[in-house]
Amino acid sequence: MGEYRIPFDDVFLVEILGRHRRTKKRRMIAIKGFVGCFLVFAAVSSLMQGWPGMAAFWVFLVVAILFSHRIDYWLAQRAFRRSPSCGKIVTLTVGPEGVHTVSNTHDAKVAWAAYTSASIFPDGMMLYQGPGVFQWLPDRLLVSGTRAGAESIVRTQISDVRVVLAGG
Repeated sequence: MGEYRIPFDDVFLVEILGRHRRTKKRRMIAIKGFVGCFLVFAAVSSLMQGWPGMAAFWVFLVVAILFSHRIDYWLAQRAFRRSPSCGKIVTLTVGPEGVHTVSNTHDAKVAWAAYTSASIFPDGMMLYQGPGVFQWLPDRLLVSGTRAGAESIVRTQISDVRVVLAGG
């Protein structure tokens, strides 16, 4: 069993998004690389055809792809700051029956059957309820119980558990 006290703010949101992306890193690098190469080819072709404006547009897209994760973090932070959940302290308890989340605005219990997979990091765990719904449980925010206890419950309750090494 483990209890986490999470300050749910825009900085923590960026940390969550970063951890989620680390589980998808190889796929995203391949996609960005392919699209980036295509756009560089388009920029060079535009320059050779005498269209510097079009070449500048393609170069702009390459730069946007290179910094897309930073742009996404910025947009997510902006949107989240207007959320009623922003700035709240959330207490999340991992137990044998599921995950119990409590704050001053909500109280939710989610059974283990709702979780599809988990990723174990050297410094925390990510629990997935689907492709875009996940919870990051960093060890530094564990206030009661032990990491080993919480991880043991996760490993017994979720069949698809992956270990993510420090480098991603």
